[in-house]
Amino acid sequence: MAKKSLYEAIQSLRNATHHDPEISPFVLGVLFKHLERVEGKDYLGRVVREEDNIELKLDTILTEIEEVHSELSGIKHLDIKSVEKLRRFWLELDRYLNEIKDLSIFIDDLIDELSSIGSRTSHLFPTPPSINSLAIQLIDPGSGSFHDSMCGPGGSLLSAYKHAAMKKETLQLTGQDINPINIAITKVRLFVEGVKDATIKFGDIISSPQFVENERLEKFDYIIIDPPFGLSWRPEGDQYNRFVFGTPPSSKMELAVLTHALVSLKDKGRSAVIMSGGVLYAGGASAKIRQNIIDLDYVESVITLPSNLYQNTALQTHLIILNKDKDSERQNEILFINGEELYQEIGKRKRAISEKGMKKIIETYRSWKVESGFSKIVRNSELNESNLLPSQYIFSNQLTIEPFGNIEVSMDKIEEMNTLSLGDFVKFFRGYNVSPSDEDTEGQYKVVKASDVQDGQLFYENVTRYSIQKKFNLEDYRLKKGDLLITVRGRSIKVAHVDVEDEYLLFSQNFLGIRCGELINPKYLKLYLESPVAQFILTSKLSGTTIPVLNRKDLEQLPFLNIPLEEQKRIAQRTEERHAELCFEIQRIQNEMMQNKKQSYEDMGLADLFSIKNRA
Repeated sequence: MAKKSLYEAIQSLRNATHHDPEISPFVLGVLFKHLERVEGKDYLGRVVREEDNIELKLDTILTEIEEVHSELSGIKHLDIKSVEKLRRFWLELDRYLNEIKDLSIFIDDLIDELSSIGSRTSHLFPTPPSINSLAIQLIDPGSGSFHDSMCGPGGSLLSAYKHAAMKKETLQLTGQDINPINIAITKVRLFVEGVKDATIKFGDIISSPQFVENERLEKFDYIIIDPPFGLSWRPEGDQYNRFVFGTPPSSKMELAVLTHALVSLKDKGRSAVIMSGGVLYAGGASAKIRQNIIDLDYVESVITLPSNLYQNTALQTHLIILNKDKDSERQNEILFINGEELYQEIGKRKRAISEKGMKKIIETYRSWKVESGFSKIVRNSELNESNLLPSQYIFSNQLTIEPFGNIEVSMDKIEEMNTLSLGDFVKFFRGYNVSPSDEDTEGQYKVVKASDVQDGQLFYENVTRYSIQKKFNLEDYRLKKGDLLITVRGRSIKVAHVDVEDEYLLFSQNFLGIRCGELINPKYLKLYLESPVAQFILTSKLSGTTIPVLNRKDLEQLPFLNIPLEEQKRIAQRTEERHAELCFEIQRIQNEMMQNKKQSYEDMGLADLFSIKNRA
């Protein structure tokens, strides 16, 4: 069916009923049409011709279908209440479907269209087809068992089945979902495709996993899971021994799903799990769990996907490939791939992974290839505190950094230089978490905010005062003359030198404080931190989805070329003196330009008509 006709059909349904999930009448219409084609049964005609009790007739027919086709048990959960209002719609849909050769593709288009325009169908958040296609091709399911513990409307199961069929291999499909409507849709989709032996069950993957043997999770050869992003869960014991890597925090349900997938894999199994970025770099218990998984060498690849692939979120997502039986040349290594630019626009505010981009990712993964700015192989032992964000290890050698513009940095030359880590020379200390309610113009404390730093200068006179009642150790947060401040939140990395002495001067958590040791001149270090090289390295280390964050560890590990202290002082002093000379010259030129304009206004006879107030 043409997209326009499909959209019109959806609007026709919405006009007929304002209560039912839109997808249910469509799916039943497709099922009736399929059974008409393969069995000659006129179920739809029997429904629409019923005059006395159409609701009862539909229920009777669905019961009949379930009795004949046990694999369709539960299709009554499609839950249509306004049956009487659907007679005309179903007749129109029947005429539409007469023109459709492949009913399976029609359902694919229907789900895609409904998710695009916004659907009344609860929890109809399908995995985007391009992500499904990429994940399936990467784990490459053949003969064996395939499982999706959060199968939604069944897209991954159908994709896996078709993938194996193209290789003339057979997959045993199993799935689970918490939404009975999704389960019914999945069963109809598989039935229409000709899959007769799939097992789809109802239940919550966390609290009630359905595929269990002797109180342990059933094992599968291939697994795909696409959990909802950013949800919490309630850890309540470990009945199924799933959390052998550690119990994920209650705020990290995605991590609980990841460990569920790993424990559900056979010894030679492969899995693809779609995750948001926070799970890949969060510290604390999350970092320990990731480290335990890495130590067992189960992570094979992490791929950054383009943003805006999902209809309900602009969040950037990542595809984690797990493999319990890596090839020998891949052992103790992880291939990171940056695919964030590999997309095509397919509609208003809608993207998909491009065909060319998909081929590039698959080829890179299969050939285990390194490409500057796109892919990198990192040994497990070289990972930064179990951080699995590809952006921590892959970055283009070109970035736009203000005020320099587009710059290109030779990372190879930097790595060849005899550098040390900045953390070997300076002390970092964190800012104070001040409460807005403590703001007081007569307050004792001053707290520096990011807005107080402009063009590398700290505008001390503008710093906001606070009366802080809460007890705290002042020395942990107090700035001293000669300290540096560097912003750690946001895209722009600012640096400022503290050139005042104030016993009660603090700074906010948007900064890290830097106190130089005996071998470092602070003004020299400020110059270095503002340089294109340092800005490039630090910008490439920013992580986070909504507000980019610079990790303290990345600052501590920043390559630093230490030169003799006297040389540092000489460079800093020469730069400062020349800067003052240039500022004076700029002011002189600006004054001359103003005088030139004033002369023009006098020549024009305008000078007596205005006066300039409050100009320095």
